[in-house]
Amino acid sequence: MTEAVEIPRADGGDSLDHYNTDAIRGFIRTFEQMRARPRARKGDVPLPVLSLHGPFEVTAAFAQILAARCKGAPNAWAESRAGEHAGGEAGAPYLAMSETLLRVARTLSSTGPGKEPQLRFPLFHQVHWMLGMQLPGDTPQAVRELVARETRRRRLQLRPSSELEHRGLLKNLRAYFEGPLSAWAAAAALVSQALAEQLSPVIGLVAVCTALVLAVAHVLLLSRSWAGWRRYRWFTRQPYLMPESSKTRPQSFREFVELVLKARHKAEVPASLSEMSDRGQREPRRECDEIELLLVNAFLEDLRQGYERSRRTFWRRAAWTRTVYPVLLVDTAGEADVNVRLLRRVEQVRRQIPQSDPLFVIHIAAAEGGDRVGRPPAPPAYAEVSGAERLWTEWNRSLRASRAVGDVRHLGIRLKREDARAADAVARSIPLEQPPRPPLLANRWLLRAAILLLFLGPAAVLAREWQSSCGKGVWKAPTGECVGITSGDVSFDERFAEVVNAIEDNNGKIERSGRPYTTIVYVGALSTQPSSAAEDLADAQGELTGIAIRQGELLESADQSIVQLRVLIANAGNGFRFGEQVADRILELARDDPSIAGAIGFGESRDGANAAINRLSSIFLPMLGTAATYDDFGKDGKGRPSLSYFPLSPTNSEVADVSARWARSGALAAPADDGLPHKRPARTAAVFVDADSSDLYSSDIGRRFMKRFGELGGKATLIEYDDAGDAGEELKKLCKRDAEQPDLVFYSGRSTQFGTFVDRISSSPCEGLLVLAGDAVSQYVDGNAARIAMIGKIKLYYTPLATEKAWPPGDIRRPAAFYDALWRRTGPPDDGEVKPSPTYAVLAYDAARAMMDAAQSTYRLQHDPGGDGRGPAVDRGGLLAAFGRLDEIDGASGLISFEQDPSGNRAVDRPLLLATVSASGGIEVVGQCGRLYEQAEPCAMAGRPGS
Repeated sequence: MTEAVEIPRADGGDSLDHYNTDAIRGFIRTFEQMRARPRARKGDVPLPVLSLHGPFEVTAAFAQILAARCKGAPNAWAESRAGEHAGGEAGAPYLAMSETLLRVARTLSSTGPGKEPQLRFPLFHQVHWMLGMQLPGDTPQAVRELVARETRRRRLQLRPSSELEHRGLLKNLRAYFEGPLSAWAAAAALVSQALAEQLSPVIGLVAVCTALVLAVAHVLLLSRSWAGWRRYRWFTRQPYLMPESSKTRPQSFREFVELVLKARHKAEVPASLSEMSDRGQREPRRECDEIELLLVNAFLEDLRQGYERSRRTFWRRAAWTRTVYPVLLVDTAGEADVNVRLLRRVEQVRRQIPQSDPLFVIHIAAAEGGDRVGRPPAPPAYAEVSGAERLWTEWNRSLRASRAVGDVRHLGIRLKREDARAADAVARSIPLEQPPRPPLLANRWLLRAAILLLFLGPAAVLAREWQSSCGKGVWKAPTGECVGITSGDVSFDERFAEVVNAIEDNNGKIERSGRPYTTIVYVGALSTQPSSAAEDLADAQGELTGIAIRQGELLESADQSIVQLRVLIANAGNGFRFGEQVADRILELARDDPSIAGAIGFGESRDGANAAINRLSSIFLPMLGTAATYDDFGKDGKGRPSLSYFPLSPTNSEVADVSARWARSGALAAPADDGLPHKRPARTAAVFVDADSSDLYSSDIGRRFMKRFGELGGKATLIEYDDAGDAGEELKKLCKRDAEQPDLVFYSGRSTQFGTFVDRISSSPCEGLLVLAGDAVSQYVDGNAARIAMIGKIKLYYTPLATEKAWPPGDIRRPAAFYDALWRRTGPPDDGEVKPSPTYAVLAYDAARAMMDAAQSTYRLQHDPGGDGRGPAVDRGGLLAAFGRLDEIDGASGLISFEQDPSGNRAVDRPLLLATVSASGGIEVVGQCGRLYEQAEPCAMAGRPGS
């Protein structure tokens, strides 16, 4: 179109007062109202065609004004293309229509808001691609082969095939990323968090990375020229070029492309249509009309989809940000102009397709010369400029009768020369209208913040889980504990880090040395409640330390035939609550690793530990128990004992019997008013037992003590408690009157509650209270002896399973090597720091020593002395048989001698010690039964074993 010229004033003056400028202001205000998109709750309205009819100079001036008002919003100007009615010598009139729409699509895509996604026309581009394909032969087979080949090529093409599509790709990167990133970010947030919490943070991180990769892949798919089979199903549902019979309608996109090529073949006939009969001309014209209608329909459908606001597409933010309709100014110059056909095709499609589209068409119908006004494409009526608002109001009223497209499709404005004189000045005085604000949820910064939070959310979870990650072979239990099996790369708790690292280093040295080795699994409770005291893990820490000492001793041996101890560490959770699951994991490893020949630990008499023993007994895995004393420990639900479990400690019945005899014989001395201990037989006793049903130890030993105490002439009262605080309150009730204070309190609970129990005694009215506790309190006493000594109201005795004080000073049979190694690792025993329990350390050390002595004996029988000795040393069956011929061992905790019996394996003559906390805070052994060494007598008192 020729560029509009500036029109001089007719009267030569500067004043515009003689002209009614309100009409121009009303026209511009009406135009802004027409292109403003209603809110989503009101819904979109079908738009009329606004025709501006008048002299060329006037319509040009108004078109320039309207185009300027559309700045920052999608708009295009279709200039007159008079004479472009055919496609050249081939005679294809629809090609001019295709090129016109292509220019319009390019302009609409490039004139939107700079920071928002631009309009896309995938359906129209696909039709344009069909029209650009080289026609094959007229045989159906040739058409099918061409369509299959070209469709495959376009589908696999990553780079856009045209300059327009390539520019659209670069401008729409934000749009391509917004949808996929928000969807994949949400998926990553949900999946990665679940995987990180249930499995491993590494798997959660892999999920996030996978989501990012899939998002990028999704973007690549969206940015291609190929929009996808799902969107192209639209072609088989639209009406144009379709056969009348539903049976012959195309069912797929490829079949539709074949249909288009057949229509093109009919339409592209020689240009000399006059040489053909009327009947011969009719079919090509009909095909051309159908192709043009298909072009316009695809173009309008792309706009519909680009502006669609619905619940099923709520995630398409771009559609919600488009608050003004796209404006298309169409300039016509006579009936031969292709733009006239474009206007007619648009209205024809709108009448035939019962869907409104967002395109606001403004028809510029200018006279071709002077004052002569050409006839426009028949709007029904025209009004003066001042009547624009009235026309718009009447058209809105008519919309109620025909919601789809409106009964009145055209609004005509007849322009005069005097309208142009004021239009430019008035338009400049009216500031540009800002497009209506999009909904808050469609704000791009809100979306970006949401996407960022969706990625930061799992990132924070992964960071937290990574810090508390469990590691290889270990999983996060529902309680939050890390349970499972490790060779040393997981420490389970920071208190185990040093000893676990030492075991891991030794494992590496053993595997690299090529020396014979066997793998033993340590099974313990290596996690506890977050609020637990520091000494609550001293038992497991001590057991690991004792095993590490024995492992180091074997590794330092110069004898290359000595079987080495490779250690796996299994955490069965607080209170062995996951013992059975961990045992199943050990069974899986044992099937794949023949070097796994035994297990050590099971240091608490609990249901979970017993279940683990029963599971491992199914493959007759040799097991050595450290500190568990429950009589039926190792038996299944039918009372059948495990043939492969060997307890290292005496039973509850033995401990209860000896404890009751000590109490009734006057071996225990209670503090008196003069501050000196006075020995007297205990006549009454209050027995405190834990009511926890999963704890096999507390209730069993308490009831056995009460029974034996009664048999020896005493009177005992049973008091069950749920926690140590309740036990302390019960104790306060007993001590309210001196006559009710028992001679003895027997505590059969766990070490984890003993500290609270002692605190309650210190604040109670009890005075001169004699307390006898079982072996389970050893780990608390080991670290708190000095604190206990400061409580003058009680005199504590307990029955440790082992202690360095069992040997008198200077006794040459004292296991100095072990205790020297222990103090080198942990520091002096009396420096006030919380340390690994030496009681549990010596028990685990002796268990490891007995296990490896049996392994060495088996190795000598199973291996050729001339062999290289590499790899696993013994099998499980041979190791189990070795316990039947194992010689007695003078262990660091006392004599080790096993007796195999169908009723259950047991340790013979294991030491039973009676120890007390002295006034100075030291530990003294005042009684002993069992044998500390092979030649010792079975019982002794006052710290004189063997006397």
